Amino acid sequence: MLNLWIAPIDRIDEARPVTAVTDRNLGPWMVWMHDDRHVVFFREAAGDENWRAWRVDLQTGGVRVLTPGPGVTCYIQQRSRHFPSELLTAHNARDKRYFDVYRVNVATGESALLQLNDGLVGHFTDQQFRVRFARRHTDDGDVEYLQRGTDGEWALFSRIGAEDNRSTRPIEFSADGRELYWLDSRGRDTAAVVAQDLESGMVRVLAKDPPCRFHPAFARSDQRAPGCRRACIQARRVAGPGPGLSGRSRLTRAAIARRSDDQHHVARPAAVDRRVSI
Repeated sequence: MLNLWIAPIDRIDEARPVTAVTDRNLGPWMVWMHDDRHVVFFREAAGDENWRAWRVDLQTGGVRVLTPGPGVTCYIQQRSRHFPSELLTAHNARDKRYFDVYRVNVATGESALLQLNDGLVGHFTDQQFRVRFARRHTDDGDVEYLQRGTDGEWALFSRIGAEDNRSTRPIEFSADGRELYWLDSRGRDTAAVVAQDLESGMVRVLAKDPPCRFHPAFARSDQRAPGCRRACIQARRVAGPGPGLSGRSRLTRAAIARRSDDQHHVARPAAVDRRVSI
């Protein structure tokens, strides 16, 4: 079974398991919370692919489920340094067709509805845990991003044509909330990283490289503008052409690394033969 192990990053031989599942592997997604105490992981039952979020307390070893089940699946909507022990999740407990957004305290397990989904594909949130956009598909294959107007109704903010909607999407807001970062392939053969001024609408290019595709895998939600640029450039470097890959992304599942003021830790899934269920 794949379980979650942690260790000081410079002493991997001291790794210890913090979960001990014996029925099915943990999911491949993990979130190291900004409180440096909790790690969120995902489990499903009997291969049904209905993923539930759980957390483990690295100090006490306590494990707690964060999202409802069975028959409900979820994903992480947002995390933020402003709320180190909280995150936003989305799940379809109310209606299997739609994912509502909830604010969850991972320490206590308390959950509160933030945004009811009234028939949209999903929502886009910011570092202050505010819902900023909704997303929907049009009949002709375009993707529309909607913004709430002063009347509280959704109004069109941006429309992405069908030819670009797989490679164009917002990444995150700047720390001051004045700019929106995008991966944007509109008018280009490959996606660039751009910043859109939300007041003027002006767009500036942060990074582009026509032979390469950018990927948001390394762009963290808590990045300030320069950090976001560095993160995306790092993603480009690993996504460049490689032997036998024809320019496709050379990304592999990696361990989660986290640095606190005085400690370096790495968490990664690994096999463990333990006969204790959680």
